[in-house]
Amino acid sequence: MGTYMEQVWQRGGAWELFRYLVQPQGYGVDPDEAWRYKQLGLLPEGTLGREYWAHMTVRKFPFPGEQAGFPTELVRHDLVHVLAGHDTDVRGECENAAYIAGFLKDDPFSYLFMVAVHTHLDIEVFPNDPSQAALAFDPSICIPALQRGLRATRDLYSLDWDYWEDMSRPIADVRADYGVEVAPEGSGGGVT
Repeated sequence: MGTYMEQVWQRGGAWELFRYLVQPQGYGVDPDEAWRYKQLGLLPEGTLGREYWAHMTVRKFPFPGEQAGFPTELVRHDLVHVLAGHDTDVRGECENAAYIAGFLKDDPFSYLFMVAVHTHLDIEVFPNDPSQAALAFDPSICIPALQRGLRATRDLYSLDWDYWEDMSRPIADVRADYGVEVAPEGSGGGVT
């Protein structure tokens, strides 16, 4: 998060940092930005963008630019859900976090620890997001996810990954190019 905030500041100064911080709280609505993400639903089925659009739409998650939508920098989290096939329930979030920790190049333990504290110890780590889960961090799911993440060939959280370049590509090709292994069915996620 700190790295994202620093890069947002460098890119656009105080206004962009303000947008980054307040958008999840429901401020900073940008209809043009939201429309860019909604248009992904017009892409052919099986493309990364169409699968991301379906992931967000089925779950009724707001897109960046919509009321309470995540900033564009955080889209990467849900793209990992889509690429690696992790669900968004508590177990799927743990699996996704472990997978992300596997490919992160900058301080992977902190990311994994933060999610473990949030979902296992039921401590509110993320503002306005009580975990409502205790003892949910299951090593039998998370360790294999971490191992799959270690085999990924790209840090999908790096801001040098312009995910827009991959949105119109077949998801199978994106997975192959970045060494993304889909979660096995029954692992806690297993959503494709």
